[in-house]
Formats: sequence, C-alpha cells, structure tokens
Amino acid sequence: MSANVQSVIKLTPSIRKKASANIWQRKEEAFDMNELHESIKSTLSKTNKQQTIFEALKQIDLTRIVKESPGLNQFFTCSFFVKRYAWISKNENGEYRYFSKIKDGYGFYALDLFDLLGIVLNLTTTKTIEYLKETYQVTGMSSWEEEENEKYTKNIRMIQSLSIEKTPSLKRLLQTGIDVLTSFLSYGKEKISGKHLSDGEHAVFFLSTSYFKEKFFPEKSVSTLNQWVNLFAVLGLIEKTTNVPTELQVEAEKQQVLKKKHNHISFYLIPHFSKVLEQAEVRASLLVSNRISYHQVTKKLVLSLFGQAVHDHVYVQKTHGRKRKETHLEESRESDMVFTFFNISIAEKGLAVKKELKEMSGMSATRFNQIWSEIVKEQDCEVGTPTIQERKQLGLNARQMIARRKQLLSPAINPHIWTNQSSLPWDCEEESLSLQLA
Repeated sequence: MSANVQSVIKLTPSIRKKASANIWQRKEEAFDMNELHESIKSTLSKTNKQQTIFEALKQIDLTRIVKESPGLNQFFTCSFFVKRYAWISKNENGEYRYFSKIKDGYGFYALDLFDLLGIVLNLTTTKTIEYLKETYQVTGMSSWEEEENEKYTKNIRMIQSLSIEKTPSLKRLLQTGIDVLTSFLSYGKEKISGKHLSDGEHAVFFLSTSYFKEKFFPEKSVSTLNQWVNLFAVLGLIEKTTNVPTELQVEAEKQQVLKKKHNHISFYLIPHFSKVLEQAEVRASLLVSNRISYHQVTKKLVLSLFGQAVHDHVYVQKTHGRKRKETHLEESRESDMVFTFFNISIAEKGLAVKKELKEMSGMSATRFNQIWSEIVKEQDCEVGTPTIQERKQLGLNARQMIARRKQLLSPAINPHIWTNQSSLPWDCEEESLSLQLA
C-alpha cells in the first residue's frame, strides 16, 4: 500500500513556529550550520534567471546538512517533533525532501531546504526570502519577481505623471488621492516575495485599512481611505481577488482573530497600468460627468453606472462593524481551516480534542458543531472520551470529547526513493528495521 500527496500535511505558520521552538536549543547538534550556509551560497551563485530560488534550494543534498540522518532513505528520529521518525528522499528531478511521520498517525510533513531554513532560523516565508537576499546578495529571486517590481515602479511613475491632455478625467478625479494610491502601490511592492505568493501572474497581498491609516495617513479617517481604495478598484487600478495563496489566507485569518474583527479580509493584486489606463479614463469620465467624487461612490451607484460585474469586483468585503453574514466562500475557508487542524492534531497526537479545535476556530458553537460532525463522518472517526493512557500522555480530563480514526490509515513504512509527485515513500515497514522512536 502507498499513500499519495494528499497525505502531506501543509507546513502552516503555527506548525513552523512549534518546530522552531523544539529545535532552537539544539539546532547546532541537529544541523551542520556551516554546511547549510556553504551549500546555499554555492547553489545561489549558480542560479539562473529561469530557475527560481525555491527550485534551486531543492537540489541541495539534505543528508549532508541533517546530522541525525544516516543517509538517503534511512530512518532516524525526527529532529523537530517527539514520537516521530524521519527520512530523507530524493526524486527523479534531483529534489530532496525531509519527511516526518508519527508511527501510528495519518499524514506526514514533506519539507524542502527552504522549509527547513525557515524552521531553523524561526522566520516566516517572507522573512526567509529577505534573509536570503541580504545574506547571499541575491538581487532577484526570479525573472518573475523582477518583472513584478518593475511593474510597480512603472505604475507609480505613470500615476504620478498623469497628463491633462491624455487622461483629463482621471487626473481630475485622482488629484487629491494620488498620494493614497502611490502609498498603496508602495506597500504592495514591499510584499512581493516570490511567485508562490501570487495568483499565478500577479503578486497577491492583503492590507487592512486601519493599518494603512496607521502607517501612511494617521491624519485621515478609515472611512476616507476605504472610499479611495474602492474608487481605485472601480477604476480598475487595483483588483480584489479571491484566488489567494494558502499561506496568505492563514496569516490574514490569524491577524483577524488577534484583532477580533468580523469583516471579510480583502486581498489585492495590481495590474499593469499601461493595460488598464484607457479603461480607467473611460470610467473616470463617467464619474466626472455625473459630478461624482471619491466620497460619493457607493454600492448602489457603482451597480447602476457600471453593472453587476464591476460591483462584485469592488465590494467583496463586508462593511466593517456590521454583523457578519457568512458567504459560501467564508464557510469553505472556515471548514478547511478546521479540517487542516483536525488532521494535524490526529497526526501529532493520534486524536483530535473538540474543545481545542473549537477555541482555535473562533466560531460559534452551532457552526463549529456542524463542521465537527461533518469531518468526523468524512474521516470515518469514532467519538468518545480519552483513555487513561491518553489522559496521562496528553494531560486531558476524563470528560473531554475527542475523535480518533476507527482504522489507522498508515501501515508500517518501507523507505524507497521518492520518484514523482504522486508516489511518496510510504509502503511497508519491515520488522528488521528495528526503528528506535523517541
């Protein structure tokens, strides 16, 4: 029996932080830091523009860096988490992965060198990229990133030099908002971190209006800035997108929970102004001819002047302060988040504690109970209370509701070379391996 890539547990920010905390005091014992830095330095010096930094780092032999690894496709105790074992494999494209799995759990981590670097240095993805740029003098992660940076630079230059002859309506409409748009673009440019944080073409970022006000315009009100941002979206100079990388979703949802906000978070991308400026002038002309300023742009007006499609692209965010009405998209994200942490809990502990997941989710009891029931049924789990052994090991009390799988989906493992994206090292464990698990 073998498992496919659906068994891989995504390395979320919370898991990365936990791994960093577990390894921090002993990273010099577990990793050859000199070899790590020399390998990165050598690899990045040879990287061409067609190869992203992520692709290049995957080619570094992890067995030379992980001191606890006895070699390729050999089991050893996991460096990051207790009661897990690990192995390093190399695929047919020469890419290395560090796999980590609990003996009786479902799912495993599959980490490349970029992931490991973030864990060892306790850095987010964005900060890890910044670290690589500063430490190894990497001037560009890829041709895509250079093109994105150039796009933002040209956009800022273009919007600051609007012509009264070529774009009279746009220049008139934006005359007191150029600084707002320029700052918005500057912030977006700062967040360019690689194509993994894009919709496949444009870099994606999120920005709360309250933070935008605090950082750039403390003298302006949040409502004023919201009005300007909505106008930019109406004109097509910025776009709100729902095609969002998972890492950004997780980070935005975490910020939302910390700030106890209930409004839907908007994610943005910036098009090439050279391609949309003509359209922006047409829309600006319509607004100017109707004597409409930025603060008069409303949902009803946008719908009547520009139609449903433009309206839906602009007003994807719920008005702040009102009671949230969950959309199908929001419900899907909530369900996915609980599902992810449910599987992570089972992988780490062999069970999921209902109360812990409920507190993590921040949902209402009714909504959470619905999702919990769906996941338990879908994952073929049994619900009950922890055993005496589980209570002792995990510090649970006798009345806590838990879920565990009726049949564990992970047989023993037999290491073999990871050859492609649909076949991972997972088959049968031979008794002769005599795994020594911590």
